[in-house]
Amino acid sequence: MKKKIEIASWPRRSHYEYFRTFDCPMFSITSPVRVDALYRYAKREGVSFFILCLFVLLKALNRVPQLRQRVEEGEVWEYESVNALVPVLAADGEFTQILVEYRMGLPDFLEHAVPLVQAAKLAPAQANPCHRADIAVFSCLPWIPFTQVASAYRVFRDQYFSPYPLGKVEEDVSGRMVMPVAIQANHVLVDGGACGPFLRHSGRIVRKSIQLKGFSCTQHYLRANRKGN
Repeated sequence: MKKKIEIASWPRRSHYEYFRTFDCPMFSITSPVRVDALYRYAKREGVSFFILCLFVLLKALNRVPQLRQRVEEGEVWEYESVNALVPVLAADGEFTQILVEYRMGLPDFLEHAVPLVQAAKLAPAQANPCHRADIAVFSCLPWIPFTQVASAYRVFRDQYFSPYPLGKVEEDVSGRMVMPVAIQANHVLVDGGACGPFLRHSGRIVRKSIQLKGFSCTQHYLRANRKGN
């Protein structure tokens, strides 16, 4: 589902028209995100830390309207939700891209995402171009604690889905576990003011997810894992 934004009455109209003239309207922001509670939770429950991160970040970006907006054939649309294009490291050392759909709750997300990830790990790696507009592209660099990152683009103009690279988890000087998270967005639709809420929502969702009462993350993960085998 998506709704059309009327450009003529849109408060962002002048910014939209201005940044549409840029050859490269993309910008990137990287921030360390505290993940020690989520990391310990993943270890304790025996659940993939990456899949938990994917749930948190996908849910956070779906709470920010600007990150769900796209330009299609000269018209601006806002999707009700966006999904994730996710890299999975295959057995041959290359990566496969899979489409993981958005789910509001962690139990439903695990049931959906875990079998897809497990199947991709066992299959031959292949690039899977996705021509849908309602996606956010994630990448994972668990070997590199990057402070800045840039993604590959076929073209800069008319590139409206944002890449979200994740980096290596390390301890900071205070002993807290942090992970660099980058957001690369198009200034035609997104300003830095939308990136702050995305990062704040991430922290809140982490706290809410690990405090679910009566929910066995391990049970859901193992059941979903069996579906993927």
